[in-house]
Amino acid sequence: MTTIKLKNGSGAPLAGDLVQGEPALDLTNKRLYTEDSGGTVIEVGTNPSTINIDAGTIDGTVIGGSTAAAITGTTITGTSFVSSGDMTFGDNDKAIFGAGSDLQIYHDGSNSYIVDNGTGDLLIRAENNLFLKRTNSDETYLSGAVNGAVTLFHNNNAKLETTISGIDVTGGLTTTGNVGIGTASPSRLLTLSGTGATLLSLVSTDDDNCQILFGDSASDTVGKILYRHSDNSMAFEINAAERMRIDSSGDLLVGKTSLDVGVVGQELRSSGFLAATRDGSTVGAYTRLNSDGIILEFRKDGSAVGSIGCAAGSFGIGQSNTGLGFFNTDRIVFPATSSGAVQDNAIDLGYASGRFKNLYLSGQTFGGDGAANVPSYAFGNDTNMGMYRAGNNILGFSTSSAERVRIDGSGNFRVGISTDPAVAGSEGIELNGSNGFITTARNTAAAAGHHQFVNSNGVVGTITTSGSSTTYGTSSDYRLKENVVPLTGATERVKQLNPSRFNFIVDADTTVDGFLAHEVADVVPEAITGTKDGMRDEEYEVTPAVYEDVVIPAVLDEEGNEVEAERTEQQLVTEAVMGTRSVPDYQGIDQSKLVPLLVATIQELEARITALESN
Repeated sequence: MTTIKLKNGSGAPLAGDLVQGEPALDLTNKRLYTEDSGGTVIEVGTNPSTINIDAGTIDGTVIGGSTAAAITGTTITGTSFVSSGDMTFGDNDKAIFGAGSDLQIYHDGSNSYIVDNGTGDLLIRAENNLFLKRTNSDETYLSGAVNGAVTLFHNNNAKLETTISGIDVTGGLTTTGNVGIGTASPSRLLTLSGTGATLLSLVSTDDDNCQILFGDSASDTVGKILYRHSDNSMAFEINAAERMRIDSSGDLLVGKTSLDVGVVGQELRSSGFLAATRDGSTVGAYTRLNSDGIILEFRKDGSAVGSIGCAAGSFGIGQSNTGLGFFNTDRIVFPATSSGAVQDNAIDLGYASGRFKNLYLSGQTFGGDGAANVPSYAFGNDTNMGMYRAGNNILGFSTSSAERVRIDGSGNFRVGISTDPAVAGSEGIELNGSNGFITTARNTAAAAGHHQFVNSNGVVGTITTSGSSTTYGTSSDYRLKENVVPLTGATERVKQLNPSRFNFIVDADTTVDGFLAHEVADVVPEAITGTKDGMRDEEYEVTPAVYEDVVIPAVLDEEGNEVEAERTEQQLVTEAVMGTRSVPDYQGIDQSKLVPLLVATIQELEARITALESN
């Protein structure tokens, strides 16, 4: 045990007053002395900070307080204090260390403090493991193992532990600030970085769902990323409703939960199929900004086969320089490039083996002759050239600004005349659609031709009129004939004819005189057409075509305005079934061909009568 000698008065103690290592305290001057190994008295420190021990004890000896005087104003340097008992401080009494009171340890009656006001670090060192524990309890707050983990505990359960590669967290992680993992960037709430393939792994037990939740001040589930282990699908939710899904086949669904093109939403299937469905409005929009050109391109095996584009305010669809263009403001469809640029006199509509069927028009139709803007045919309300509407229910055909042909509302077909051909002064032809009558009119009383019959040998017959009669002529010019000989034996041939009286089956009440064609054919074959008991093939309708009325809904634009009214059309359901049957091919007779034979017979009879009379 070391004894501290106290000295009152000025100056250091004498060498004989101390032994080596024994301290002496000068209470007057507040200085501390001791004797070194050479027997010299030395001062330990100069003017140390005041040491006040109020009601404290050192080695069980009461110093200060009400039982002893305070020790103040004494400098203690180079001396170690060894105590076998406790050093006790009262409330708010501080153990102060450092020249500037850098480190303070004290208790204020409620809390205990270790206050470091110094400029350096506060170091807590342990040779072995370090523990931060609760007094009189086994509860651990923090532990640090030598060359091992630092662990934070909650209710004696490890929650955060450092490892050789990072940290392990047991339980949930909640933060109100930035969390950076593998990065020093403070602007990111959460950054995961590493060299491995997996940066973040969420694992659930059995078939439970894995979820990432997004929240705000109103709700902690305003957004969700959900993986369902039951069907291996990934869902994305907004405001507690699923908005997008990737199913187990890799199909992407937006606005729907299953593959069905009849349900509103979008499908991007892993097979490459894309479908978008919307109820009552535009399904999609493609926009090209600032320049003309292709908006949407279509490809086959990597090569472009067609596109949709725009040019100077027009819309085009087609392939390269072959396509259709559309002027929305002028309501015009025209031949164009695939981008909508005009292509004049360069594109055909259909071809020999790819023809269109029906064409329905309500306005004019022009067909060019190759020269720019020069129509050779016009279909519409225009009498210059072509077919046009000549009046109510009248269709006219004109050339050189004059009507040449018309079909009137009664179905009469007139060529060269527009009124009744029986009216004096008319010139033309009428096929009367009501009774099947054909009328030819000439504006003259002189001899005029009405009909002319022509074959490969030229004109072979005519029908002409004079002022009051009609002549039916067949070619008979001597210059057309050869091997001309007198007709003999006419009487005997006439006697072979068998004139009869009969009625036609379809007109049982009318009896007429005539011949049977096959009987005449043996006598005057040129007067007969066809062969006896001849047959021909005839096509007929076995089952008629079936049509049904189909309602075509009204067409609305994006704002709901009616563009085309609702209408009803007949659509073919089943085409007619046709068959072929054999029917009689009836013979005919031209009785005028008998006239030469009859004339020759009369001549022969006349000669015989003359001979008899002369005898």
